[in-house]
This record gives sequence, structure tokens and C-alpha cells, in this order.
Amino acid sequence: MISRLFFALTCVAHVSILEDMTSVRKKILLVDDNAEFVTQATKLLRKLGVAKVLVADSGAEAIGMMKILVPDAVVLDMDMPDEDGFQTLTKMRANKRTAKVPVVLVGARDATEKDFQRCRGLDVAAEIRKPLKSRELDAALQDCAQSCGSERRRHMRVRYRGRVVVISGADVQVCEGVTLSEGGVLVKEDPPLPLKTPVDVIVTLRESTVQLPGHVIYHQDVHVPRSRKTASAMCIEFGKHPRGVKKALQDFVTSLAEE
Repeated sequence: MISRLFFALTCVAHVSILEDMTSVRKKILLVDDNAEFVTQATKLLRKLGVAKVLVADSGAEAIGMMKILVPDAVVLDMDMPDEDGFQTLTKMRANKRTAKVPVVLVGARDATEKDFQRCRGLDVAAEIRKPLKSRELDAALQDCAQSCGSERRRHMRVRYRGRVVVISGADVQVCEGVTLSEGGVLVKEDPPLPLKTPVDVIVTLRESTVQLPGHVIYHQDVHVPRSRKTASAMCIEFGKHPRGVKKALQDFVTSLAEE
């Protein structure tokens, strides 16, 4: 039934490469478990010209988000429960996709030199203390830009405007794709499925299709082209799948990025 539904779709995917990230003020991931601080920092970042501020309230959530969407820079709190800034940064540097992402390390008001020293071997672009001040945060973002140098970073993530079939139990939803990567897919869906919902996803890879297991890892509002409106979207992280399926997905995304 799913196969018939999928092939009945008149799906013409419009795919284009996302523009190379040449400015760290396009998309920043803010990682902090304090809601009041997140609100303040988000407002300040937007005043400083950051186009999009993504938020994670734990190191584990940040690592999960970066499997799908690699930010231009990360503003990372040092002191968080379960997984602190040092542990999160260590995982970032161990992953080739996030190894070079510049990080602004944020310490408490009374953070000592010794506290910051622990992370300096992990290539920190800048260090600041709470409460955030506009001038200090602006300088930190400039340090992030300098740490990138003139190298243009290009992430294997492409726009994908085709229809994506999302299966959750007996529920089958046909969603419009937003972006696709080797690690997952972002699709429009209102209302989105709850976080952690297990799903199966059917995606067209040119003339073939693949079905991948996964689960919803975060929600996001996305811009609707040629309008001022936004639409609800959900990001689905792909789970383990057969080697042949993984290779087909990797080749598809790579070929699109090279076109």
C-alpha cells in the first residue's frame, strides 16, 4: 500500500545546494539549560545581526541537532547538568562534521581561568562570562569569523522540495521536504509529530526510492518562499539501515552537492 501511495505521488524534487556558509552570523546554535539566559542571549544575538538562532537545552540535544544541521558557530554554556560544555565540545571535535565549527565558550560570572583552561585544548574561538554584554558578544563572533579564516565551509546538506512519505504506526503523512542530508531530513508538517516519535521515511533518490527508519529530534519554523509567512517543520534523524541503503543516500547527497 505504501509503495503504491508513494509511486502515485507526482513528485518532482527541486534540489539546490545551500549557499556556502561565509558568515558566522547566519545560523548560530545556542546551548544552555537556563531558559531566562536563552531568552536574553537570543535577543542579543539577533540585535547583533544573527539571522537564525537555534536552541538546545542540553549538550546531548545539541549533538543530536548537529548530526542534521551544522551551525556556523556555537555559543556553549560551560556548566550544564548531565553533559557539561567540556564534554559537548569534546564530542564536537571528535566528529569530522563539527570538528571545525567555531565555539564561543560561556562561563559563569565567577568562572576562573582554570575553568576555561580545561577547554582551551579543544580549539575555542572565544571565551566570555555571564551576564552577556553586547560588545563582548560581538567581539566573540568576530573571533569566530577569524577562526574560520578564508576557507569556505560547505556542508553536505541540500534543499529538497520533493514530497516525503512519513509513516508513524498506521498513520501515513505526505510531507513537503525542506532539506536533506546523509543524517536526516527536514520536512514541513503542521502540526509536527511529537519529539522522539519513531517513524519510517520514504525518500526518492532520482529514479529509485529508499525507506529509512528514524525518529523526530526537533521542531523548527521554516520560511515559506516568496512570502513573509513561516511553516511548522520537524527534523527526522535517520537510524541504522542496511549498508546498501546508506551508500545510495550518501551518493545521492554527494552528487547533488557537486552539481
